[in-house]
Amino acid sequence: MKNLIISLTIALFVSCFAYGQLTEKPLGTTTAANGYIEYLPSSYTTNPNHRLPIILFFHGSGENGNGTTDLYKIYNTGLPQIIKNNSWTYKDQFVVLMPQHTSTSQYNLCPSATEIKNFINFARKAYNIDTLQVFITGLSCGGNGVWDYIGAYPTNEKVAAAVPISANGTKASRTAGCNKTLPTWAFHGTSDTTSPWANDTIANHLFNACPEPHAEAKLTLYPGVAHDAWTQTYNLSSGNDIYAWLLQQKSPSNIPNNILTIKDNEKQTSIDAYPNPFNDQLTVMVKTAQSEPMHLSIIDMIGKKVYTSDQYSTNQEITVGKELPDGLLLIQAQFANQVRTCKVVKLKEQKQNN
Repeated sequence: MKNLIISLTIALFVSCFAYGQLTEKPLGTTTAANGYIEYLPSSYTTNPNHRLPIILFFHGSGENGNGTTDLYKIYNTGLPQIIKNNSWTYKDQFVVLMPQHTSTSQYNLCPSATEIKNFINFARKAYNIDTLQVFITGLSCGGNGVWDYIGAYPTNEKVAAAVPISANGTKASRTAGCNKTLPTWAFHGTSDTTSPWANDTIANHLFNACPEPHAEAKLTLYPGVAHDAWTQTYNLSSGNDIYAWLLQQKSPSNIPNNILTIKDNEKQTSIDAYPNPFNDQLTVMVKTAQSEPMHLSIIDMIGKKVYTSDQYSTNQEITVGKELPDGLLLIQAQFANQVRTCKVVKLKEQKQNN
């Protein structure tokens, strides 16, 4: 019996070590204004020098609670449920915090922009994370809070990207005007009667109508799906890999014009991509202090790699174009354990009149 208990204890420890650990943080036990659930991959403690991206997940109104004994409700649905069931394929690549909204008043069912901002600030200070890759996502009421944050803080530089699901983006588009710094990928079901999908369509159109440069704004609609557009989004069964898309984003992720310049250890690195927008050909050069072998990727709006090559080095001109799809594209250069990105637009070919 004693050997059995020891074996079970060892098995439990190995499971936690291999797959990360979920820990409840009741209200009052930390400096956060919310009770929350914490998910830490095993590498968070075994490799502290490697700072991981972080996802802040905001639940729906059905999971509201007192922040202490009600924290278990957060596991009811969405990303927390997937993590708890150990079915998340990205479990080693993100830290995840899942705060609980405490109000049960019908006039305050959703987290406010201020509540979300305060939790973002807490997470950035309390955890050893990559502060250039802080992501926010939420479903239903939590998604409304995410949109409200975008509307209230349009010049945000603390969040790299946002994924609101089954929520109302019109308040964000009305109050933010033009979203210049925070890429969004929204999801909605076309049969949603709880939160009409047309609101997100309006918001998405307004954001994309803003003068360049503006942040990327994407909207995916699920035909015939009701309010639950989140299950197939978070578990990736819809084929929309939001986690891969998030990993491509860094804050501030909107790139003015067509050149990104980052100073790193007093060495200047930049991506030149011109002309931008382009029609047939695009010239790309990644400038570094000294030439480095480089992996170049070009990624379309749905996160699909449409061009990859390992045959180039930094400080070398690269010409691409005809093989690329129309629309917004992300150029990603990886070299010397660094990643640099910039956004370009390929214009649709104009048909000539006979």
